[in-house]
Amino acid sequence: MKTRGFTLLEVLVSMTIVGMLCMLLANIAGGTQKVVGETTRRLDADGQAQLVFGRMGADIAGMPRRADIPVSISLNSGTAAFTFFSEVPSVSGSRGLSVVSYCMKNDSSSGAPVKGNKTSLLRASKGLEWTDTGFMGTAANGTPVSMSDTAVSQLTDADYDVLASGVIRMNIGCQLKDGSIPGTLAAADVSRIAAIVVTLVALDESTVKVLTPEQITAIADTFGEAQSGKLAAGDWEATARNPDNFPGIPRHAAAALRVYQHFFPIHSF
Repeated sequence: MKTRGFTLLEVLVSMTIVGMLCMLLANIAGGTQKVVGETTRRLDADGQAQLVFGRMGADIAGMPRRADIPVSISLNSGTAAFTFFSEVPSVSGSRGLSVVSYCMKNDSSSGAPVKGNKTSLLRASKGLEWTDTGFMGTAANGTPVSMSDTAVSQLTDADYDVLASGVIRMNIGCQLKDGSIPGTLAAADVSRIAAIVVTLVALDESTVKVLTPEQITAIADTFGEAQSGKLAAGDWEATARNPDNFPGIPRHAAAALRVYQHFFPIHSF
C-alpha cells in the first residue's frame, strides 16, 4: 500500500498556522507579564504607604493626653515635619515615654538628617529617662513649652532610621475641630486639632533602584506645598497623573507614582 506524504503547500500552511499560534501565545504571555509587573509595583508602593501609616498611627495613639506637653507640627514642610512625645517603647529610656519624629531626607542643605543618598522618609524614636525633665509645663502665655526649648526633645542624625525608602514626599496637614484646614499652625491652635492629615508620594522599590538621587529629588520637588485652606492630596493626584510634569524622568517611572492620604484623629489634649 502506498502512503501519501504532505505536499509543500500543506507544510507551508501548517507552519504558518503554528507560527501564528506561537505569536498569539507570546502576546498573551507578554501582556500577562506586564499586568503582573504593574500589579506587583502597585502592591509594593501600597506596602510602603501602609508601613508608614501603621507606624505613625501607633505613635500618634500613644501621645499623652496632656495640654502641657509640646507638639511640633511644621505644616507644608518636607523636613522635620512632625515631632511629638509618645508612650511607645524605644531602645533607650526607662520612662516608657519617647520623643518621636518624622521627616524627609532631601539633601545635606535641607536641615534633615542624611541617611543614604536618595530621598526617603525617616523616623526617630528616643526614649526618656526618669531624670529627664523640662518637657512639661506652660509658657507665660498659657501655651505648652516650645519643642525647640526642650532639651530632651533634641534629636541628632544618629537617632533617625529609614522607615520607607520608597516614600519620596510627605506633607503634614491638620484639620481643626471647626472643620477648617489651617495654612499655618500657632502654638495656641494645637489644642484645637481634630486630626493630623498625612499625604505621601510613593514609588515601588524596583523603580527607586533605577532612578538616580537627582531624579528622585526632581520628582519630589514637583509636588508643591498645599494651598492655603486645602489638603495636598487633590493637587498631588493631578500632578502624578500627568507624566509631562516630570521632564527627564522615564515614562514608566512617572507612571508608577502613587499618592496616599490618611487622617489620624486626635483626642482632646
